Amino acid sequence: MKGELFGVIPYDFERPTFAKVRERLWNPKSDDILVPQVFGVGWTINLAALNRRYPTAFYGLVGLVAWRVVRKLRSARAS
Repeated sequence: MKGELFGVIPYDFERPTFAKVRERLWNPKSDDILVPQVFGVGWTINLAALNRRYPTAFYGLVGLVAWRVVRKLRSARAS
């Protein structure tokens, strides 16, 4: 089941496949940065388009995610 809420907000409750995940999260053929979620309601970020159009924002996002993961791992080891 997929479509739009109020004609604007995309939703997709079909089973995600690897191809669908890759198409939505890393699709260098598309210029759209915001794309429909792989599963659920709303939008997600096409990282390939973000990297191409705004490389500083892309690497900032990658750095933020890496920092959070390292912080989480360190706190798990301390426990």
